[in-house]
Amino acid sequence: MRTRHLNPKGFIFGLIMIGVVLCGTGCGNHDASNDLEGEGSQNSSYNPQRTYKPGNPPTGTFTVTIERLPLTKGRLLAMSDNDVLFFNRYTQNQEYVFVTGKKEQLIQRVPGDADPHLLPKGTVKMTHGLPISSSNATDTFFNDGSFLTVDVKNLPGRKRATYYLKRDWHNAVRLPTSFAPVTLLKSQEIYRADNPVRFLEKTEKDVIWIQDHNGTDSFGVDQLIRYENGNAQVVAMPDDYKNVYRIAQTGDHIAATFGIVKGELPYRTYLKTSSGWTQLPIPKGYDFSTVKKIFRDGTVLGNISTSDSKKSKNVLWQGNNLVILDDLPGWPKQGMKSDCEMVNRNGLTYVVENNGPGNPSAPYLLKIHVN
Repeated sequence: MRTRHLNPKGFIFGLIMIGVVLCGTGCGNHDASNDLEGEGSQNSSYNPQRTYKPGNPPTGTFTVTIERLPLTKGRLLAMSDNDVLFFNRYTQNQEYVFVTGKKEQLIQRVPGDADPHLLPKGTVKMTHGLPISSSNATDTFFNDGSFLTVDVKNLPGRKRATYYLKRDWHNAVRLPTSFAPVTLLKSQEIYRADNPVRFLEKTEKDVIWIQDHNGTDSFGVDQLIRYENGNAQVVAMPDDYKNVYRIAQTGDHIAATFGIVKGELPYRTYLKTSSGWTQLPIPKGYDFSTVKKIFRDGTVLGNISTSDSKKSKNVLWQGNNLVILDDLPGWPKQGMKSDCEMVNRNGLTYVVENNGPGNPSAPYLLKIHVN
């Protein structure tokens, strides 16, 4: 295993999220300015609304159908890429439920101190008090129950902190039990830098994409790092872009959202090709585009929005062709806007419709079929 120590300049910004992915996990399909708040977004106080050079318009469209699926009661915690959904019903005994297709299976009534985590292949690991969220299973965890986390250390004789991206293995909890101690079994260093580090994506084949940020949260330059089998390599970004905010990969299909702090360039999404990065099209009247997920056939799911956040749409891309999901039959249209909170590589999508302040949001489970 070889780690890379790159560009040890800059200074610390804010708090590093421990084992949490922006999409957080879930994968909130919000407009770009809200998603990137605090990371140089145009919606930040130091970034007034600007007028940007229009992107290339789409040249065509393609056929997409939306299927509405039944949604069980409870809060969706995570979904796997083999279409397993994991719910908490918030009963007195904390019932956790698997849903595969239209079948429900009660997993276990667990003690209040146990934390369940869905693994990528659709199985559950129970732990106690680990500093991780119940995010989309494929974002944080490996199939053996280990997970990615960032550790920050102040080493003797150094003025700046050192950031470590690690893969940690902890003991699993055997249920029924209560207050079992958490034991770190082993830890593998993935990447180290004197700059703040954030992991952006973990693929099905355990390729890890990393943001190495040289500067503060409001200023600075990123390096985009690709890690695989012990090797960390710098991947060049599109010309003029200095920051990377999101990346998605399924198979050999890769898309990423880039920007520049203080709004010098709009946040735009690019597709990785053999010749470099190619910007995905944006219809007239929109400024930003962000990537959320790539389906197995290479279709890119994302969002387009205006710089003032007043207009936002969920979209699909296939090369230069674009489909606006909000305009299709079956997509929720009753609320002010709909957010794609979780999505997997098969097109299974958990959408929450925002009905405005004081009104309950409405969740939907959809299957996106690209014909």
